[in-house]
Amino acid sequence: MPAAGELDKSVLSAVNVDNPSARDIESLLRAGLGDQWDKFDTIPVPLAALGELFRQWQKHEGAPVGESAASADS
Repeated sequence: MPAAGELDKSVLSAVNVDNPSARDIESLLRAGLGDQWDKFDTIPVPLAALGELFRQWQKHEGAPVGESAASADS
């Protein structure tokens, strides 16, 4: 999965990044998994596991969704 900060900003219009719901998390994971989503979606996954996957994705990236590191001044 790409870093969440690399996702297109259009995904943010569909989610509440401050307090994501299960649907918000699904939308972000769908965007992150891209072409892999259809395969992932066939696997039964409890909502708690989706939440944990999302938290681990954020932890791996080191920043909450929507807060990527700023670029250096030129």
